[in-house]
Formats: sequence, C-alpha cells, structure tokens
Amino acid sequence: MWVDAGDPKSIGDLDVMAFCVPPESYYFGLDQYGSRGTKEIKHNEWDVVVYEARKAIGLLENGNPNVLSMLWVPEEFILHETAEGAFLRRERGVFRGRHIYKSFTRYAHGQLQRITSEALEGTLARSAGPSWSASAMSQETPHT
Repeated sequence: MWVDAGDPKSIGDLDVMAFCVPPESYYFGLDQYGSRGTKEIKHNEWDVVVYEARKAIGLLENGNPNVLSMLWVPEEFILHETAEGAFLRRERGVFRGRHIYKSFTRYAHGQLQRITSEALEGTLARSAGPSWSASAMSQETPHT
C-alpha cells in the first residue's frame, strides 16, 4: 500500500519486484544481468528489484520469503503480468512445504536483529549526543 511522502507513517518509496528473461546473450555467457542475476533500480520514489528467471525459480525453490511473497500478491497490486507470471502464481503451491521453515525463521531472526540494532543505535545516538562515539561509549559512562 502506498503512503503519501508527507504522511508521518510514510517510508518514502514504492517497492516493485519482478522476474524477467534477459536476452539470449546472457544465457550464452556473453552478457551480465545485474549483480549475479539481480538488478536493482532506484528512480525517484521507486525501488525496483528484478530477478533473472533462473535465479527467481531457485529462490522460490529455496523458500526465499521476499520472492515467495510475490506469488501471493493480490491482483490489484500487480502492475503487469505475463502468461508465465500468471502460471507461476496459479501453481504457487508447488513452492510450499516444510523446507521453507528454516528460510522463514532465518529471515525473521535477521529482521529482528536489524530492527533491534537500529533501535539500539538510535537510542545510543540520542542519549550520547554528538560528541560521543560508539567506542567511547563502551568504555565510559557519560556524567549527567
């Protein structure tokens, strides 16, 4: 769901994810596609991530939470869909299974660590003031 940039709850961007089939030259090893099959594009408020088809299928097979979520996106949020994309969404059940448990728990744990770390850094930055560094804070306690 898009939230206006002026809204305090806004994160200020629109996220788009896609799968693609690059030109034949990529598959013959003559060209690259992004960074190891992933292309990231940032333009104004748009954050676009495009996965090369083989990489996308591999990520789906391995239970990657971000890529799996693409198969369950409600119809009204799909900007463009090919017949192949519709097929993947229709047959999405083949990517479900017990094997994705570890992938989802690793993802959730990583997100929790990131959030906790960001919250801690924000707290330290606010309480320490501009003259304190993280290394100084670990060695000394500020006097109030």
